[in-house]
Amino acid sequence: LLLLGVFVLFSGMDLVGMVLTRGPAILQYMQPTDHIEWWAERFQYSAHATQLFWVPHHAVPGWIATAMLIRSVDRVHFVRLLPLLVALLPLWSPLTAVGFLPLAAAAFLQFAVRRRPLEGIDPAVVAGAFVCALPVARYVSMGAGAIRSGGTQWAGEEPWLYLANCAQFVLLEGGLLWILLLATRRDPLLLAAGLALWLLPLAAFGPGNDLAMRASIPVLALLALRAREVLSNPLGPPRLRAGVAAVLALGVPTAVLEINRSVLQPAWPPARDRSLLEVNRGQPVPNYMAPAAGALVSVLLRPPQRLAGSAPCR
Repeated sequence: LLLLGVFVLFSGMDLVGMVLTRGPAILQYMQPTDHIEWWAERFQYSAHATQLFWVPHHAVPGWIATAMLIRSVDRVHFVRLLPLLVALLPLWSPLTAVGFLPLAAAAFLQFAVRRRPLEGIDPAVVAGAFVCALPVARYVSMGAGAIRSGGTQWAGEEPWLYLANCAQFVLLEGGLLWILLLATRRDPLLLAAGLALWLLPLAAFGPGNDLAMRASIPVLALLALRAREVLSNPLGPPRLRAGVAAVLALGVPTAVLEINRSVLQPAWPPARDRSLLEVNRGQPVPNYMAPAAGALVSVLLRPPQRLAGSAPCR
Protein backbone atom coordinates (compact mmCIF):
# COMPACT_ATOMS: atom_id res chain seq x y z
CA LEU A 1 0.00 0.00 0.00
CA LEU A 2 2.87 2.38 0.76
CA LEU A 3 4.47 1.59 -2.59
CA LEU A 4 1.21 2.24 -4.46
CA GLY A 5 0.57 5.47 -2.57
CA VAL A 6 4.07 6.87 -3.15
CA PHE A 7 4.28 5.85 -6.79
CA VAL A 8 0.78 6.89 -7.91
CA LEU A 9 0.87 10.26 -6.11
CA PHE A 10 4.53 11.01 -6.86
CA SER A 11 5.22 14.48 -8.25
CA GLY A 12 7.43 17.51 -7.93
CA MET A 13 6.32 20.42 -5.77
CA ASP A 14 4.46 22.22 -8.57
CA LEU A 15 2.13 24.03 -6.17
CA VAL A 16 5.14 25.54 -4.39
CA GLY A 17 6.54 26.57 -7.76
CA MET A 18 3.26 28.24 -8.70
CA VAL A 19 3.27 30.24 -5.45
CA LEU A 20 6.93 31.27 -5.82
CA THR A 21 6.59 32.39 -9.45
CA ARG A 22 3.07 33.85 -9.45
CA GLY A 23 2.48 34.79 -5.82
CA PRO A 24 0.22 33.32 -3.11
CA ALA A 25 -2.83 34.98 -4.66
CA ILE A 26 -2.79 32.39 -7.45
CA LEU A 27 -4.23 29.83 -5.02
CA GLN A 28 -7.62 31.54 -4.86
CA TYR A 29 -8.02 31.31 -8.64
CA MET A 30 -7.10 27.64 -9.00
CA GLN A 31 -9.70 25.15 -10.20
CA PRO A 32 -9.95 21.43 -9.24
CA THR A 33 -8.92 20.39 -12.77
CA ASP A 34 -6.07 22.85 -13.41
CA HIS A 35 -2.86 21.62 -15.04
CA ILE A 36 -0.08 23.30 -13.05
CA GLU A 37 3.02 21.44 -14.28
CA TRP A 38 4.19 24.27 -16.57
CA TRP A 39 4.89 26.71 -13.73
CA ALA A 40 8.55 26.95 -14.84
CA GLU A 41 7.38 27.72 -18.41
CA ARG A 42 10.31 26.27 -20.37
CA PHE A 43 10.64 22.80 -18.83
CA GLN A 44 8.58 20.22 -16.98
CA TYR A 45 9.22 17.02 -15.03
CA SER A 46 5.84 15.32 -15.25
CA ALA A 47 4.11 13.75 -12.27
CA HIS A 48 3.40 10.03 -12.50
CA ALA A 49 -0.32 10.70 -12.85
CA THR A 50 0.40 13.16 -15.68
CA GLN A 51 2.60 10.60 -17.41
CA LEU A 52 -0.04 7.90 -17.14
CA PHE A 53 -2.94 10.03 -18.44
CA TRP A 54 -1.05 11.96 -21.12
CA VAL A 55 1.78 9.67 -22.36
CA PRO A 56 1.40 6.08 -21.10
CA HIS A 57 3.39 4.80 -24.10
CA HIS A 58 6.39 6.74 -22.78
CA ALA A 59 5.78 6.19 -19.06
CA VAL A 60 5.02 2.47 -18.74
CA PRO A 61 8.17 1.20 -20.55
CA GLY A 62 10.30 3.58 -18.48
CA TRP A 63 8.68 2.45 -15.24
CA ILE A 64 9.06 -1.24 -16.07
CA ALA A 65 12.70 -0.88 -17.16
CA THR A 66 13.60 1.11 -14.03
CA ALA A 67 11.82 -1.30 -11.69
CA MET A 68 13.61 -4.24 -13.32
CA LEU A 69 16.94 -2.43 -12.93
CA ILE A 70 16.44 -1.72 -9.22
CA ARG A 71 15.20 -5.21 -8.48
CA SER A 72 17.86 -7.15 -10.39
CA VAL A 73 20.90 -4.88 -10.47
CA ASP A 74 23.02 -7.44 -8.57
CA ARG A 75 21.92 -10.47 -10.62
CA VAL A 76 24.42 -11.56 -13.22
CA HIS A 77 21.79 -12.89 -15.64
CA PHE A 78 19.99 -9.53 -15.69
CA VAL A 79 23.20 -7.55 -16.18
CA ARG A 80 24.02 -9.74 -19.17
CA LEU A 81 20.60 -8.93 -20.68
CA LEU A 82 20.93 -5.21 -19.99
CA PRO A 83 22.27 -4.34 -23.50
CA LEU A 84 19.14 -5.86 -25.05
CA LEU A 85 16.90 -3.81 -22.75
CA VAL A 86 18.79 -0.63 -23.69
CA ALA A 87 18.52 -1.47 -27.40
CA LEU A 88 14.78 -2.17 -27.37
CA LEU A 89 13.57 0.65 -25.10
CA PRO A 90 13.97 3.34 -27.84
CA LEU A 91 11.37 1.54 -29.96
CA TRP A 92 8.81 2.37 -27.26
CA SER A 93 10.16 5.80 -26.38
CA PRO A 94 13.52 7.11 -27.61
CA LEU A 95 13.53 10.03 -25.16
CA THR A 96 12.70 7.79 -22.20
CA ALA A 97 15.63 5.63 -23.29
CA VAL A 98 17.90 8.70 -23.04
CA GLY A 99 17.05 8.98 -19.35
CA PHE A 100 17.43 5.25 -18.78
CA LEU A 101 20.88 5.02 -20.37
CA PRO A 102 22.86 6.64 -17.50
CA LEU A 103 21.05 4.40 -15.01
CA ALA A 104 21.96 1.31 -17.05
CA ALA A 105 25.58 2.47 -17.33
CA ALA A 106 25.78 3.03 -13.57
CA ALA A 107 24.30 -0.42 -12.95
CA PHE A 108 26.90 -2.10 -15.16
CA LEU A 109 29.77 -0.14 -13.61
CA GLN A 110 28.53 -1.08 -10.13
CA PHE A 111 28.45 -4.74 -11.15
CA ALA A 112 31.89 -4.51 -12.79
CA VAL A 113 33.45 -3.03 -9.63
CA ARG A 114 31.95 -5.64 -7.33
CA ARG A 115 32.62 -8.59 -9.64
CA ARG A 116 34.63 -9.32 -12.76
CA PRO A 117 33.53 -7.05 -15.67
CA LEU A 118 33.55 -9.84 -18.25
CA GLU A 119 31.16 -11.85 -16.08
CA GLY A 120 28.41 -9.35 -16.93
CA ILE A 121 28.96 -9.51 -20.70
CA ASP A 122 27.33 -12.11 -22.94
CA PRO A 123 28.65 -11.80 -26.53
CA ALA A 124 25.47 -13.30 -27.97
CA VAL A 125 23.30 -10.74 -26.16
CA VAL A 126 25.57 -7.87 -27.22
CA ALA A 127 25.39 -9.02 -30.83
CA GLY A 128 21.60 -9.38 -30.61
CA ALA A 129 21.30 -5.91 -29.07
CA PHE A 130 23.41 -4.46 -31.87
CA VAL A 131 21.25 -6.11 -34.53
CA CYS A 132 18.08 -4.81 -32.83
CA ALA A 133 19.50 -1.32 -32.32
CA LEU A 134 20.33 -0.68 -35.98
CA PRO A 135 16.79 -0.62 -37.43
CA VAL A 136 15.39 0.97 -34.27
CA ALA A 137 17.95 3.80 -34.43
CA ARG A 138 17.25 4.36 -38.11
CA TYR A 139 13.51 4.42 -37.50
CA VAL A 140 13.42 6.81 -34.53
CA SER A 141 15.96 9.20 -36.10
CA MET A 142 14.02 9.74 -39.33
CA GLY A 143 13.36 13.44 -39.77
CA ALA A 144 14.89 14.27 -36.37
CA GLY A 145 16.60 17.33 -37.87
CA ALA A 146 13.21 19.01 -38.37
CA ILE A 147 12.38 18.85 -34.65
CA ARG A 148 13.04 21.98 -32.62
CA SER A 149 16.18 21.62 -30.51
CA GLY A 150 18.86 23.66 -28.75
CA GLY A 151 19.34 25.23 -25.35
CA THR A 152 16.65 26.42 -22.98
CA GLN A 153 18.21 29.85 -22.32
CA TRP A 154 16.18 32.70 -23.78
CA ALA A 155 17.83 35.40 -25.91
CA GLY A 156 19.05 38.30 -23.80
CA GLU A 157 18.61 36.43 -20.52
CA GLU A 158 21.37 36.86 -17.98
CA PRO A 159 23.30 33.58 -17.45
CA TRP A 160 23.09 33.86 -13.66
CA LEU A 161 19.31 34.28 -13.81
CA TYR A 162 18.99 31.35 -16.19
CA LEU A 163 21.04 29.06 -13.93
CA ALA A 164 19.09 30.26 -10.89
CA ASN A 165 15.79 29.39 -12.59
CA CYS A 166 17.15 25.97 -13.55
CA ALA A 167 18.31 25.34 -9.98
CA GLN A 168 14.94 26.39 -8.56
CA PHE A 169 13.14 24.12 -11.01
CA VAL A 170 15.29 21.08 -10.26
CA LEU A 171 15.16 21.56 -6.49
CA LEU A 172 11.35 21.67 -6.52
CA GLU A 173 10.92 18.91 -9.12
CA GLY A 174 13.00 16.20 -7.48
CA GLY A 175 16.33 17.77 -6.54
CA LEU A 176 15.49 18.33 -2.87
CA LEU A 177 14.20 14.77 -2.59
CA TRP A 178 17.37 13.51 -4.30
CA ILE A 179 19.53 15.33 -1.74
CA LEU A 180 17.58 13.77 1.13
CA LEU A 181 17.83 10.31 -0.41
CA LEU A 182 21.55 10.79 -0.98
CA ALA A 183 21.94 11.26 2.77
CA THR A 184 20.69 7.69 3.30
CA ARG A 185 22.61 5.86 0.57
CA ARG A 186 25.06 6.87 -2.13
CA ASP A 187 24.57 4.06 -4.58
CA PRO A 188 25.59 4.53 -8.24
CA LEU A 189 21.99 4.47 -9.50
CA LEU A 190 21.06 7.41 -7.29
CA LEU A 191 24.17 9.34 -8.35
CA ALA A 192 23.40 8.74 -12.04
CA ALA A 193 19.79 9.81 -11.50
CA GLY A 194 20.97 13.05 -9.90
CA LEU A 195 23.32 13.76 -12.79
CA ALA A 196 20.46 13.43 -15.29
CA LEU A 197 18.09 15.36 -13.04
CA TRP A 198 20.35 18.42 -12.94
CA LEU A 199 21.52 18.37 -16.58
CA LEU A 200 18.28 17.73 -18.48
CA PRO A 201 16.88 21.29 -18.11
CA LEU A 202 19.91 22.73 -19.91
CA ALA A 203 18.91 21.27 -23.30
CA ALA A 204 15.67 21.36 -25.26
CA PHE A 205 14.30 18.95 -27.85
CA GLY A 206 10.76 18.95 -29.16
CA PRO A 207 8.12 21.69 -29.37
CA GLY A 208 7.30 21.39 -25.65
CA ASN A 209 10.83 20.41 -24.60
CA ASP A 210 9.91 16.74 -24.71
CA LEU A 211 13.46 15.79 -23.75
CA ALA A 212 13.09 16.99 -20.16
CA MET A 213 9.55 15.59 -19.83
CA ARG A 214 10.29 12.12 -21.18
CA ALA A 215 13.96 11.51 -20.32
CA SER A 216 13.12 12.29 -16.69
CA ILE A 217 10.63 9.39 -16.51
CA PRO A 218 13.14 6.69 -15.41
CA VAL A 219 14.88 9.15 -13.08
CA LEU A 220 11.67 10.14 -11.29
CA ALA A 221 10.60 6.49 -11.06
CA LEU A 222 13.88 5.65 -9.35
CA LEU A 223 13.45 8.53 -6.89
CA ALA A 224 9.92 7.37 -6.07
CA LEU A 225 11.02 3.79 -5.43
CA ARG A 226 14.00 4.89 -3.32
CA ALA A 227 11.74 7.21 -1.32
CA ARG A 228 9.42 4.31 -0.57
CA GLU A 229 12.41 2.35 0.75
CA VAL A 230 13.29 5.17 3.14
CA LEU A 231 9.72 5.49 4.43
CA SER A 232 9.37 1.75 4.95
CA ASN A 233 12.60 1.43 6.93
CA PRO A 234 11.75 1.78 10.65
CA LEU A 235 15.44 1.91 11.55
CA GLY A 236 16.13 5.00 9.46
CA PRO A 237 16.68 8.46 10.98
CA PRO A 238 13.24 9.83 11.97
CA ARG A 239 14.02 13.38 10.83
CA LEU A 240 15.14 12.17 7.43
CA ARG A 241 12.01 10.07 7.01
CA ALA A 242 9.91 13.07 8.03
CA GLY A 243 11.70 15.25 5.47
CA VAL A 244 11.11 12.75 2.67
CA ALA A 245 7.44 12.41 3.66
CA ALA A 246 7.03 16.22 3.68
CA VAL A 247 8.55 16.61 0.20
CA LEU A 248 6.34 13.82 -1.16
CA ALA A 249 3.25 15.37 0.47
CA LEU A 250 3.89 18.71 -1.24
CA GLY A 251 3.72 16.93 -4.59
CA VAL A 252 0.37 15.25 -3.97
CA PRO A 253 -1.79 18.24 -5.13
CA THR A 254 -0.43 17.88 -8.67
CA ALA A 255 -1.43 14.22 -8.83
CA VAL A 256 -4.87 14.97 -7.38
CA LEU A 257 -5.48 17.70 -9.98
CA GLU A 258 -4.49 15.36 -12.82
CA ILE A 259 -6.74 12.59 -11.50
CA ASN A 260 -9.56 15.14 -11.24
CA ARG A 261 -9.01 16.12 -14.87
CA SER A 262 -9.31 12.51 -15.97
CA VAL A 263 -12.44 11.85 -13.91
CA LEU A 264 -14.34 15.14 -14.17
CA GLN A 265 -13.59 16.32 -17.70
CA PRO A 266 -15.09 14.60 -20.79
CA ALA A 267 -12.74 12.48 -22.84
CA TRP A 268 -11.64 13.67 -26.26
CA PRO A 269 -13.54 11.88 -29.04
CA PRO A 270 -11.26 9.70 -31.17
CA ALA A 271 -10.66 10.88 -34.73
CA ARG A 272 -11.13 7.45 -36.28
CA ASP A 273 -11.85 8.70 -39.80
CA ARG A 274 -9.03 11.24 -40.01
CA SER A 275 -5.26 10.96 -40.18
CA LEU A 276 -2.92 12.94 -37.92
CA LEU A 277 -2.16 15.22 -40.86
CA GLU A 278 -5.86 15.97 -41.32
CA VAL A 279 -6.40 16.55 -37.61
CA ASN A 280 -3.56 19.09 -37.70
CA ARG A 281 -5.17 20.93 -40.65
CA GLY A 282 -2.66 19.65 -43.19
CA GLN A 283 0.42 20.81 -41.29
CA PRO A 284 3.15 18.17 -40.72
CA VAL A 285 3.95 17.36 -37.09
CA PRO A 286 7.73 16.75 -37.13
CA ASN A 287 7.89 15.21 -33.64
CA TYR A 288 5.30 12.60 -34.72
CA MET A 289 5.77 12.34 -38.49
CA ALA A 290 8.81 11.91 -40.74
CA PRO A 291 9.37 11.22 -44.46
CA ALA A 292 9.96 7.53 -45.13
CA ALA A 293 13.11 8.06 -47.18
CA GLY A 294 16.05 5.76 -47.77
CA ALA A 295 16.58 2.23 -49.07
CA LEU A 296 16.65 0.66 -45.60
CA VAL A 297 13.34 2.26 -44.67
CA SER A 298 11.63 1.23 -47.89
CA VAL A 299 12.65 -2.37 -47.26
CA LEU A 300 11.69 -2.52 -43.57
CA LEU A 301 8.48 -0.49 -43.64
CA ARG A 302 5.54 -1.89 -45.57
CA PRO A 303 3.49 0.76 -47.42
CA PRO A 304 -0.09 1.40 -46.21
CA GLN A 305 -2.63 -1.03 -47.65
CA ARG A 306 -6.40 -1.00 -47.86
CA LEU A 307 -7.93 -3.90 -45.95
CA ALA A 308 -11.12 -5.54 -47.15
CA GLY A 309 -14.15 -3.69 -45.82
CA SER A 310 -12.17 -1.00 -44.02
CA ALA A 311 -10.79 2.46 -44.54
CA PRO A 312 -7.21 2.77 -45.81
CA CYS A 313 -4.46 2.51 -43.21
CA ARG A 314 -2.82 5.82 -42.37
